[in-house]
Amino acid sequence: MNIVPTTEIDSAAHALDEGKLVIVPTERWYMLCADAGNTNACSQIFTAKQRSTTHSLAFIARSLDHVREVFVLNPQAERLAWSFWPGHLALTLPWRDQEVGAQC
Repeated sequence: MNIVPTTEIDSAAHALDEGKLVIVPTERWYMLCADAGNTNACSQIFTAKQRSTTHSLAFIARSLDHVREVFVLNPQAERLAWSFWPGHLALTLPWRDQEVGAQC
């Protein structure tokens, strides 16, 4: 595992592109991150955390538009997202592509 300081964020992005995991500390906990479109990378998270695949992973989106591309937002979810983006809001939303959702 390589520790990448915040000044080298491009290195972390490159690691994700290569299918590697990236650990990101937050003010509440740490996140073990991977490219959600990479089945092998998502699998590595379940293995590393010894997490049951019956418990889905959190998806951290880069923008509200990205959320709309990946998930189905009902009017209430859209209103919450619009009101609190960006922030500590967590929503449980259905995936547009159920295959991707089943992998993560």
